[in-house]
Amino acid sequence: DLNVESLRLLNTEQILADVADFVLHLRRTVIGNPFAHALVAGTGLGGGLATWVRIRYPHLVDAAWSSSGYLSAVYDFQEFSYGWAETAIEAGSQECYNRIFIAFHVAQNLFDAGFGEVLYRKLNLCSPVDADDRIEVAYFFSVLMTSIELYTLRNGNVQEFKTVCDDITDDDFATSLDAFASWFNTKFVEDDGCIIVSFDQFIESLRETSATAEISLAGERQFLYQQCTEYGWFFTTDSDLQPFGERVQMELYYEMCRRVFGEWVTPELMFRSTERTNERFGGSTPNVMQVHFTNGAFDPWRYASIVSDLNVYALADVIPGELAGADLGAISEENDSQELIAVKRRLKELFESYLFPFNPR
Repeated sequence: DLNVESLRLLNTEQILADVADFVLHLRRTVIGNPFAHALVAGTGLGGGLATWVRIRYPHLVDAAWSSSGYLSAVYDFQEFSYGWAETAIEAGSQECYNRIFIAFHVAQNLFDAGFGEVLYRKLNLCSPVDADDRIEVAYFFSVLMTSIELYTLRNGNVQEFKTVCDDITDDDFATSLDAFASWFNTKFVEDDGCIIVSFDQFIESLRETSATAEISLAGERQFLYQQCTEYGWFFTTDSDLQPFGERVQMELYYEMCRRVFGEWVTPELMFRSTERTNERFGGSTPNVMQVHFTNGAFDPWRYASIVSDLNVYALADVIPGELAGADLGAISEENDSQELIAVKRRLKELFESYLFPFNPR
């Protein structure tokens, strides 16, 4: 099962060792060539792991490709919402950003003035939010914030920003809060006709240790454990350059980690864990060669990635107008921008030179 004792085995070093064993298995058993070249590639966390396995096992892995990879552990990942806001303005509109800004700040003011029931009705919540409970309020705002952030990013299609912004800037709504509430209700209403924003219910689902539980099959309990003990990447509103107000702070995530995994989780442990991860693997400046880093210029995760060359054998490309993973598909003369096509061709040339330096293909 996925109790804490079992989850202690879920750590980056163990994952990298498993990848190394898999490479050896492929060479010995599947390919039958102990000297076969190995390229490890991944996107998101997989991009970080691909880079780190090259760092840990350079004698087994000849090259790595990190596509929109998460390379730097970040305790308070306030840059994510800032990066999302940049893309919302560029790919959506300034008016869209302004409407979201107003909606969230009006929502904050309603809580402060004792009119939380207005949000209960407008947002079609299954239960009222306790305005006196800081964690409950923070969780409520985190649900609103991540709902629009992750919705626009879910398919890696920049057009999602324009579609969402068109909905939110529709002239049919009297207020910005009404516009956001309409979009939110349309996208996230539950089967029973309302939207669940209960922190206690969320924690209860994450405390489920069965490996066959829905939340475990989705990997949410496992990933939260690694966030709490290695990576961070907690989205907050601590940056002033984002539209989501000020209520989502690290206190929420500390409470989340503590309540799900136990009293042994402390803010200091969480912070030191991200520092330790960066010390082990180099953070944004790893000492590595024969790795290529690609990122979309519109992807908020680029703030945890590598976006500039490290050395002549560890180069980086930032692709204009793209979100995460745009470079993973084959070249499409019809759909790809010229910049994206150039990056895909460069990838092919670089990895041919890394894998076959004395036998170019």
